[in-house]
Amino acid sequence: MKVRDLVSGTPATVLGPDTADVANIIIDSSKVTSDCVFVAIKGIARDGHDYLGDAAARGARVLVVEDAARVPAGFAGAVVVVPHGRAAPSRPPSICLIRRSFARSLGGPPWTFR
Repeated sequence: MKVRDLVSGTPATVLGPDTADVANIIIDSSKVTSDCVFVAIKGIARDGHDYLGDAAARGARVLVVEDAARVPAGFAGAVVVVPHGRAAPSRPPSICLIRRSFARSLGGPPWTFR
């Protein structure tokens, strides 16, 4: 699925190329592969933005962030800026709309945070 299709109908802003094909959405930077989207989620104990450099080094095609200023310099992929990376499904706008769109494109159930 293309990045532009993932964000269609959401308030997300895409910086960079929106034509990249992606096959997976990941929230653990150690599991990033070259065909994935890495979502930086701000948690209580850790902030996914701290792992953007690791995700980029592992080949993430797309980074989903709340703070575009934290994207590593020289990242050549797409950056999707969302208001709330961790927002619940009942609180759009959020990455939840993007993950539902992605799951539907694969014919599976909505991807969920754990």
